[in-house]
Amino acid sequence: TRSSRHREREVTFAAGEVQLAGTLILPPGPGPHPAAVLLHGAAGGQRDFCRLHAAPMLAAGVAALIYDKAGHGLSGGREPSIFDQADAGEAAMRALADFPEIDARRIGLAGFSNGMWSAPMIAARYGAAFLTGVGSPGVSMAESEIHRRSKILREAGVGPATVAAVAVAWRCIFTIVGEGLSGAAADQLRTALDTVAKASDLHHYEVPDYVRENPMLSPVPPLMPVDDLIGML
Repeated sequence: TRSSRHREREVTFAAGEVQLAGTLILPPGPGPHPAAVLLHGAAGGQRDFCRLHAAPMLAAGVAALIYDKAGHGLSGGREPSIFDQADAGEAAMRALADFPEIDARRIGLAGFSNGMWSAPMIAARYGAAFLTGVGSPGVSMAESEIHRRSKILREAGVGPATVAAVAVAWRCIFTIVGEGLSGAAADQLRTALDTVAKASDLHHYEVPDYVRENPMLSPVPPLMPVDDLIGML
């Protein structure tokens, strides 16, 4: 529920060539207030979802900048990578520092889910007065995604052998993307994808809407010839 005591103003800022649109929500009082930029997770991307996380900050006297992620709402661009999100978050912090109602020395970050992979990047290169998160991952991006994708299939009723092959396939894909191609990774990927392609239990998994909207979130690796897949990576 929006408090009548809170003041809101529409803002725009640029991350590179992408124009982003958001709302600055100010707590009661003249300020200058500490403030937080709220960083989105992977699914969705419109600013109003972030009001849930902004509410306790506002109650504590911290202003919140919520914005439509690139490719969503009134923002331009396309669905961003984690690195794009870091660029957007840094641009939002810089924009906040120019508002007279905001204390430029007390601007921090609040991340949700994979937004917490972007937050440390921003803090390392720009700085942050504080850093807080919900659903913060404690492992690498690759290992967290392997766990998430495996868990989805396992809970859908896909058998352990197929789930294990899926995990190997994704680990190889992420290794190739991060470290470059090696013969061992290519051979492991070929074997794993062959196992997944022949699996008889993948039909238990029903593709949800968020995967249709953003196929890169699919727990099932791309089932195509390995050489073609490697060429895409």
